[in-house]
Amino acid sequence: IIPNKEKPVILVTSSFGGEGKSFIATNLGAVLALSGKKTIILEFDIRKPKILKGLNILQSKGITNHIISGMPIEDFVIPVNEVNNLFVLPCGPIPPNPAELLLNERVPELFRTLKQQYDALVIDSAPVGLVSDTIVLGTYADSTIYVVRHNYTLKKQLQLPEDIYKNKKLPHLS
Repeated sequence: IIPNKEKPVILVTSSFGGEGKSFIATNLGAVLALSGKKTIILEFDIRKPKILKGLNILQSKGITNHIISGMPIEDFVIPVNEVNNLFVLPCGPIPPNPAELLLNERVPELFRTLKQQYDALVIDSAPVGLVSDTIVLGTYADSTIYVVRHNYTLKKQLQLPEDIYKNKKLPHLS
């Protein structure tokens, strides 16, 4: 699933909410951290962030603050106390225009900076079936995990990951 990259960037997505992508992203980040890689989870589901809630972390500032204000990204990174080498970059306040925010010139700079500081990046993105955010974030990823939930994801929704795979809309789709 991860191409032979020294510092992989892994995008996690699904068809719609509730399929478990934030859970998978959090656990993938923890596994990478436990294997000795300094790992950061990016809470890029800007419309409905869930990573911090799942980790019982309270924080109000993050990615959106950095992109809008240009404040140093280090000001927003939170270590996960229960797992050595694991860090989270929270979403921050939900902006009125999330898709436009992802096109900001600070986003590529954000990824360059984080790749210098961390051994692995895990992007928890929005469901690809609802908005275009994930396709934009896919340009920064080396591989993609597409989450499908048993007895939850509808069979007809499997056409979406098939289309994404065939048309190479996201990198190394698994």
